[in-house]
Amino acid sequence: MSHAPTQLRPSVRGKRLASIDDAAEYGDVSTKTIRRRIADGTITGYRFGSRLLRVDLDEIDSRLLQPIPRCAEGGELMGYIEPTEAEQAARGRGAAAEG
Repeated sequence: MSHAPTQLRPSVRGKRLASIDDAAEYGDVSTKTIRRRIADGTITGYRFGSRLLRVDLDEIDSRLLQPIPRCAEGGELMGYIEPTEAEQAARGRGAAAEG
């Protein structure tokens, strides 16, 4: 991924379309990650013809880039949800199986 990103031009519908390589470079991830996110439906791939594939960089921004939660005073994560009893029990079984 050492090439310079191509100049992006908005399409008629206002999407910032980029190649898989350029999208990977933009998001600082591998091309495999971009392809996996297309496959799992996280981002949309747009096919032009039989081989050319593009992704919308706005989707990379909105769906792949997630802010890390800040800590409140006292070091507790804001928005933290306590695990349910079933989740705690499952973790306990996993730890017992490892030990």
